[in-house]
Amino acid sequence: MVLVMFTAGAVFAQEGPVVAIEIHSEGLESDRDIEDILGLEINKPLDRRRIRQGIQILMAAGEFSWVRVRTEHAENGVKVRVEIDLHPRLAQLDIDTPSTWWRLRV
Repeated sequence: MVLVMFTAGAVFAQEGPVVAIEIHSEGLESDRDIEDILGLEINKPLDRRRIRQGIQILMAAGEFSWVRVRTEHAENGVKVRVEIDLHPRLAQLDIDTPSTWWRLRV
């Protein structure tokens, strides 16, 4: 389990609001849920505690192998980029057995 939060400088000390949110993940169905869990809203200030709690909630769900939140300076505030790696789901299970008897039991 990996919890990662990177910042470009002392971004959290800035007064600027969130001006952009990017969520990158293959296979993720709803970016909006992630924004809500992390407490990210356009034109609202960053809440480091809420982001940390959100990352812990996402990791506790067991669906993600890592969550990374990066911030960078933008013209009128802060740009937030969230990178999420989903745990691979088992799509198919093949069991190769030496006899027909085992195949019938499995």
